[in-house]
Parts: sequence; C-alpha cells; structure tokens
Amino acid sequence: MKTKLIAIAVLSATLAACSTTPNVVKEAREAERIAAKQVEKAIDRSPSWYLKPPETTREVVFVTGTSTSNNMSMSRNKAILDAQAQLADQLNALVSGMTKQYMRDAGVNTTATVEDTEMLTRKLIAEANVAGYRVEKIEVYPEGRFFRTYVMLAYPIGETNTIRAQQEQAKMLKALPEQKQKAFDELDALIQERQ
Repeated sequence: MKTKLIAIAVLSATLAACSTTPNVVKEAREAERIAAKQVEKAIDRSPSWYLKPPETTREVVFVTGTSTSNNMSMSRNKAILDAQAQLADQLNALVSGMTKQYMRDAGVNTTATVEDTEMLTRKLIAEANVAGYRVEKIEVYPEGRFFRTYVMLAYPIGETNTIRAQQEQAKMLKALPEQKQKAFDELDALIQERQ
C-alpha cells in the first residue's frame, strides 16, 4: 500500500512539473516581449537632441543623459548625474591602451599560422570640476511604472564659465600665501649662498 502511495505521489509531482514547464516558458517569453517593447518605446520617445546633441563650440559643450526611477525627482537627478559623468569624461578623461599581437608560422612545410591578439583599454576619469553647467532641455515620459527622464546640459568653457573662473581664482588666492613664502625662502637661500 505504501509503495502505491509513493508511486502515485511521484507520478503526480512529475505530471504537475510537466504541466507548469510550458507556462514558465510562456511567461518568460511574454516578459521578454514586454521588455523589448519598452526598449523600443524608449528609443522612439527619445528626443532628437538626446541622440544627436548640438555640436560642441568654442563656447559651449553639450552632453545628454537619461535615467529611470519610480520617483520623478530621482529620475531627474539620475539623468543629470549621467550627463555630468559624460561631461567629466569629455573634460578630464585619461585613456590608455595597449595592444599585443603575436604571430608565428607553424612550420616550414605548412601554411598554418598561429595568431594571438590581446587588447587592453583603461579609462580613468579623475576629479573634474563641472560647476557652471545649465540644464538646457529636459523631458520626462512614463515607462511602465517608471519615469524616464532625458536631459541635455550646456557647459560653458573658457572665459564664459564664470563660476569655474571664480573657483579657480579662489583656489589661486588660497595658494598665494604659500607660494609667496616659498618665493621669499628661495630668495633668502640665494642671498645666503652669495654671502
């Protein structure tokens, strides 16, 4: 009797597993289809200025960013942060790369060649001062239960960035006493050397 009950339980579990497998596959395909539609919608809704921002000029650099969140304010902040990271990348990124290539013929009487190529790229964004940017454009769209924000920042460069110029001036003024003392110390050392 026990053996029959165990056999029935195993058979029932097997049949239940077989009947749910098509449902799991069907649900996974549906979730993938919905995700693909959301990606298509995000691309279709993206503003033309997001995909192709205005050209950088001598006065202004334009960068774009995007992000999503279930909180509109957070979505905006994340999109601005995305654009700021790209701005820092344009202003202060250091990129180094290295490629190694190895080739060798397998032998005298064969046409086989052994070839191996390695490529390494490293990118570092050191601190970059992006003060002085302004939000040029911003658009928000619903994306499922999220907000999708697109933002374009305009960053004045050179003399036109008064905030950055003021910060540089403040930094120079702060360093002035130390530099002045160093100059006097060098002068004193020169005088003592001549005596």
